[in-house]
Amino acid sequence: MIEVDNVGYRYSGSDELVLENVALTLDQGERICILGANGSGKTTLARLIAGVCFASSGTITVDGTALSPESALSIARDVGFVAQDPRTGMVSSLVFDEVAFGLRNVGIPRKQVAGRVVEALARCGIRHLQRSSTFELSGGRQQLVGLAAALALEPSYLVLDEATALLDSTSAKRIETLVDSLVAEGMGVLEISHSLLRAMGADRTCLMDRGGIVWQGCFEALLADDDLLGLLGLAGDQLVALLRAVHAKGFSFASGCTSDDVLSFASSNRLGPSLRSAVEPRYAEGAGARTHELALADASVVYDTRAALKGLTLAVADELVIIAGPSGSGKSTCAAVLAGVLPPDAGEATLDGRRVRAGSVGLSMQYPQDQLFAATVREDIAFGPRNLGLAGAVLEAAVSHAAQAMGVTDLLDRTPFELSGGQARRVALAGIVALDPAAYIFDEPCTGLDAAGRSQLKRFVRRLRLEHRPVIIVSHDVEEWLDMATRVIFLRGGSIASDCDGMAASTRTQPYSSCGLEPPLAVALRALPGMGSEGSPAHG
Repeated sequence: MIEVDNVGYRYSGSDELVLENVALTLDQGERICILGANGSGKTTLARLIAGVCFASSGTITVDGTALSPESALSIARDVGFVAQDPRTGMVSSLVFDEVAFGLRNVGIPRKQVAGRVVEALARCGIRHLQRSSTFELSGGRQQLVGLAAALALEPSYLVLDEATALLDSTSAKRIETLVDSLVAEGMGVLEISHSLLRAMGADRTCLMDRGGIVWQGCFEALLADDDLLGLLGLAGDQLVALLRAVHAKGFSFASGCTSDDVLSFASSNRLGPSLRSAVEPRYAEGAGARTHELALADASVVYDTRAALKGLTLAVADELVIIAGPSGSGKSTCAAVLAGVLPPDAGEATLDGRRVRAGSVGLSMQYPQDQLFAATVREDIAFGPRNLGLAGAVLEAAVSHAAQAMGVTDLLDRTPFELSGGQARRVALAGIVALDPAAYIFDEPCTGLDAAGRSQLKRFVRRLRLEHRPVIIVSHDVEEWLDMATRVIFLRGGSIASDCDGMAASTRTQPYSSCGLEPPLAVALRALPGMGSEGSPAHG
């Protein structure tokens, strides 16, 4: 058992506690899901339990052994950890060596290492990547490598910090199934998430707020409590309405249940018509007048011998377009080329008919930490516009506007290196907003954001649409953006597998299957017989 007893934590040099009086237990064969707003202390608690850092007060014990700097190495074999940003723990250039590193570090006999590495990679569905470069993998595949490295140690417990957030829906489903099987085999799993669907099948759900655990209980109790849902910013959420509607028809949210179980229950009980109001499709109308156009023309990118983009051609006018696809399909490469930060090997990216230059298109990167480097949040946000020549009151106004737009005004004088993942993402987004570019590209912008942060970002993006600016959202969470999307482009293997309007992406499963993705739960439910949603045909 892992026991967290009256734990507090403060950063070095600070008097402020970011965790205070936290108490929690995790048994083997149990899965706990921790939900909470950005900055509530979730990741800090996960890092403490994994032995990445150590409590300022109180104790954490793993099967009776107290966690300390002296015991951390021996306990590392018992507690696996997958961080929110998988690159933070990467030390090797090849996938095989990365997964083998921990095994070698704790003294696993050489003859056993290869077998355990291959088995862990196979369980994560990435055995074919064992000779690939870790630094040329997509974010989702890097996350799978991090999970494989943790599993290779054969730990008794596993701590997952948003471990499926960068995965496509098919890979996420595979890992969720794997985690459920590990729990059934006796592993204890602590999962940090912003997803209600991940909490749905947990043995216990915990809510964190302002550095403490304020509630623990079963998922059904959480689903029924508007005050608790309000604390998470989910009161009135469409997914909440859907899950409540299914529960009212007799579905039980037992431990281990999944979205597939919800879909199967709705289908076998012919609930399509009765769920119609809970899953009403949301989509936007087509593009308006072409004030601006961001385009790719026959763009190709090759990494070593792997083609990341294959003659890709697309155009985005005054609209919001989602780019989706499996991990490694070329989404982030496409975003980098469109933003002018990655020259293509062939073809070109243009904005309003002119070749895109770095800085002319705002790009929010998949990892916000890549955009944060200054001593304070204020200086980070000011960096871009200052380089464009802004100064004095004009610069301060740009910083203030961007900070307000992303809800980080209260963070301006803090260092960006002690922020939560969600706070860091909002600061990175503010740095792009301060540039005031003609077009925007957001790469996985909701990863790590709580419901309030997502709502704030979406309000800003709606304003961009009213200003007739092209907006591209690269995301695995297609459902999050369908209410504003005019089109969804699905990539597979560096090419377009499907290009459909928002209505088709909201009501049909075919665009998702065209590139090997699982459709979102709401989309799959809308496709059930009796829902009356026909959708529009795909464009290609």
